[in-house]
Amino acid sequence: MVPVEQIAAKGKVCVDGAMLKRLYYDGVNITHRNCSCDSVDAANCYDAVNHPLCSLSLRATGVGQSSINTYLRSLQSMEYFLRTGYGVSDNPHGGSEDNPYMGLSQGSCASPSVWTVVSTVIVRAYRHEGYGVEFRTAWSGLIILVIAAVLFVDDTDLFNTSLNPSWTEEQFA
Repeated sequence: MVPVEQIAAKGKVCVDGAMLKRLYYDGVNITHRNCSCDSVDAANCYDAVNHPLCSLSLRATGVGQSSINTYLRSLQSMEYFLRTGYGVSDNPHGGSEDNPYMGLSQGSCASPSVWTVVSTVIVRAYRHEGYGVEFRTAWSGLIILVIAAVLFVDDTDLFNTSLNPSWTEEQFA
């Protein structure tokens, strides 16, 4: 279910992400291929999740539509009150039927799991478009691993290698 690129998963440690990056760079160095690694920080990733994409991602993993509707509708219509040293605000902010509140909410216990599902779909689409790198056995050329990115929560390294080893930097870009 969770791709090898997702490092924030049970049984993995942050060193696993560093090892995947090292494996990537060693592989393209040995094969003399042009490559790029784009380090991307999905800042405020929980707040930026689009609910239709979230719903489709959750459905793809087998979550029931009624559970998804309950979860997303409660987030969309939730009202937040600001609490400070001066007390609790009188006027809430949040979503309405006409202008729903998007995102997963930073304080929600479901946010990390839902973000993992959404980011998994994004990485699989990235890999499906041909980005990433294939690792093959030296003897038979059998593909043993395809890595498109390394993700740790909202920190992502996107990998790309040229399809032709003789490409120049301009062709690769």
